[in-house]
Amino acid sequence: MKITNSNARGSLAVMTVSLIASCSNGNFTSPEKETKPDQTSRAGSESTQAGKAVSPGSEFAPAGKSLDLYIVMDKSGSLWVDPTPPSSIGSGSDPSCKRMDALLDLLAALRTKLKSGERVRINIATFGNKGKSLGSFDNVLGKSNKEIESNFRDGICGFPGELESTNYAQGIKIALNDYSNNKGAGKFNLETTLFFSDGAAKDSRQDLTDAINKLNSTFPNRVYGILLGKTSDVCELEDNSGKNLSTEECLLEVVGKDPNKVIQATDAAGLSAAMTSLLQK
Repeated sequence: MKITNSNARGSLAVMTVSLIASCSNGNFTSPEKETKPDQTSRAGSESTQAGKAVSPGSEFAPAGKSLDLYIVMDKSGSLWVDPTPPSSIGSGSDPSCKRMDALLDLLAALRTKLKSGERVRINIATFGNKGKSLGSFDNVLGKSNKEIESNFRDGICGFPGELESTNYAQGIKIALNDYSNNKGAGKFNLETTLFFSDGAAKDSRQDLTDAINKLNSTFPNRVYGILLGKTSDVCELEDNSGKNLSTEECLLEVVGKDPNKVIQATDAAGLSAAMTSLLQK
């Protein structure tokens, strides 16, 4: 899939961005080499229906560096229910919460790549209509996935009780607040945000712009995005002509307009491969 910008869409300027190329055999690959998930990971046992992604680079979690990872997880209604009529529970983009499994696979891959003595902390925020902090989990490399899952699965996967909107800014604000609260707990070599969504932002334009700007000034060149699926929905941000940005363009804004930091999975089964590909060199 290509996003071709011939009309200077907002601050994105004139460019052609190749976020995802279609892949007829359904296998997830980077442009450099085939993704090889850890054999203990669920990613290897699931079909990975994702596209061919531009590599986000090798600096997401290089060996020898401590990592403070702020994960912002979409919890909007479209994960459970496809908003296109006729809609029903279970018709959404990820009703079985493969996003949680993908996160566990990413952490398992981190344990394989990094040394046991290196410090990794995860901090998780969710968002729908509002944002919510699920707290932090330190020394992740020394913890089992079972321990991490017991702390976060309900918060990530639990049905919110109503089908909520996709308000990016609400999740970003919570993650930034968690970061501010964590400042006294010691310095990490790398401070990184991983933003996950399946749709376009519905926040007010100013609220969203302010949140994105603050996110990228707090984590300069350290914001990554995972996009699930493809939607015709548009976000509240506009280009210079007043046309609303697409979902892909909206997420590109979140990561500081760097297409190398966005990976897309065409469906939930491809999320594990998409997330673990962040660690590719």
